[in-house]
Amino acid sequence: MALNTGIDAGYLQRLLKSYLITWPVAFASLLGVRPLVVKWVAASVAD
Repeated sequence: MALNTGIDAGYLQRLLKSYLITWPVAFASLLGVRPLVVKWVAASVAD
């Protein structure tokens, strides 16, 4: 983020705003993809 917008007086505010947007999206994505990954791993290590 600092590379795109620079570090200035509003940097911390932009950083926190970005985290507030991205963390819920990443967590929801994780919850959605996890069951599929668990099935793939179970199938790949099954005897």
